[in-house]
Amino acid sequence: MISKLFENKLRQNFFRLALLSVITVIVWISFNIYRSINKSQIKLEKKKYLSPLTSDLDLDTMETIKKRIKTKPEAWGILELESAETLLSPRETSPSAESEEATSSGDL
Repeated sequence: MISKLFENKLRQNFFRLALLSVITVIVWISFNIYRSINKSQIKLEKKKYLSPLTSDLDLDTMETIKKRIKTKPEAWGILELESAETLLSPRETSPSAESEEATSSGDL
């Protein structure tokens, strides 16, 4: 069996270890909280894009926006997209286009 003296020493050592562990964890958590409070959340490269908004309106800019050319909705038909099958299928080339060779600029 373990002697009483050894048992008391072991108990004191475990108590010291537990106490130092608790102090270490408390200091660690406190340091992380302090660092997260004082650390800026916005990086310097993004700070240059942040500027305060003004409450006044630039009337000249508003007038130029009003004067912009407005397209009619029926002109939007030229912007239709091709179907997915058309885009994914390989395009066929004509045999005459494959057999033609490039001419030098002097032959034109």
